[in-house]
Amino acid sequence: MAAAVGIGRFIYTPILPFMAAGLELSTAEAGIIASANFLGYLVGAIAAGLFGIRQRPRDVLLLALAVSASTTGLMAVASSMTAFLALRFAGGAASAVVLVLGSSLVLERLAQQGRAGLSAVHFSGVGAGIAVSALITWVTLRMGYDWRAIWLGGCAFAVAALLLVGWLVPGGGPQAAAPDAARQAPAVGFWWLVLAYGLFGFGYVITATFIIAVVRATGLSPGIEVAIWLAVGLAAVIS
Repeated sequence: MAAAVGIGRFIYTPILPFMAAGLELSTAEAGIIASANFLGYLVGAIAAGLFGIRQRPRDVLLLALAVSASTTGLMAVASSMTAFLALRFAGGAASAVVLVLGSSLVLERLAQQGRAGLSAVHFSGVGAGIAVSALITWVTLRMGYDWRAIWLGGCAFAVAALLLVGWLVPGGGPQAAAPDAARQAPAVGFWWLVLAYGLFGFGYVITATFIIAVVRATGLSPGIEVAIWLAVGLAAVIS
């Protein structure tokens, strides 16, 4: 969760002001790059829910983590808008697959062990990854490197997480979805829930993407920008 969502999805936020300045990106272009990631996230979540859990979820999880790490690193060497959009779309899809499959595997194992309460620790990984992205940004800037090195730092963290997950998550055979549940049509209340969650997402992703750019517009130092993003991550861990 920390690598694929906290880093793979949200490290763009602290990088955005530096990347926009270096490449002379407009606010609209920066938003389009972010939108490609969110669109990929939607596609990945739907795909994982329909197909991923049924066949070798651990292997698909590790593949998605690898895609998340590689697309994060490739952002450092990409130079065109087309490449940025493709990489962020693929990274968003991978993030969603990791969230769905990782949560399925972890929550199932916690339930088997009678420790379902630890699910909060699993989901706190998103905030932890955001906090790590702030620290990577701070260290990289202190060392005098530019925004491309921040992408590479995020990639290094994601690769380390991939290796750790491969070691910690046990293997298992394919899991078949219940056929009755698969054919059952969603209740009307389900679509109200989708609408509510969609509105929630619309509200938070704008702030989550541009909060550091907003802080920069106030004229504060880059150190304050990173500190605020660190506070966002730590608050998300608690929440």
